[in-house]
Amino acid sequence: MWRSACQSFESTQSDRIRVAHVALSFAIGGAERLLVDLARHIDRDRFEFSFTAIASDGVIGTELRQTGASVQALEGADGLRPQLAWKLAGCLRRQRVDIVHTHLDRPHIYGSLAAQLSATIWPRRCAHLDAITK
Repeated sequence: MWRSACQSFESTQSDRIRVAHVALSFAIGGAERLLVDLARHIDRDRFEFSFTAIASDGVIGTELRQTGASVQALEGADGLRPQLAWKLAGCLRRQRVDIVHTHLDRPHIYGSLAAQLSATIWPRRCAHLDAITK
């Protein structure tokens, strides 16, 4: 069932860099708004983005789809679910991504594992909202 949720890129340009953004959910939030801004303003001649939520779909998912991006939600339950890393790895393989860009802690855990499992070369973590303490 999850295979149908993981869309393949339908790229007509093989030289574009394929970036998979992995977030917790597509509910309204700051990191999720950032994803919409990225989707609206990427250089489509150089990059091809996909967006995957570890948990639920939502309003942000709808906005991302309106940009023409590949969007999927894995509907993962709370807690540590190792099978989600395998599901995400399958998505990354089918999409043939070059870079996995994760947003926040839980997506980073799954995204890093999935990148290794799928042989994606450049897993990266984004720390936009991490708290800084003294």
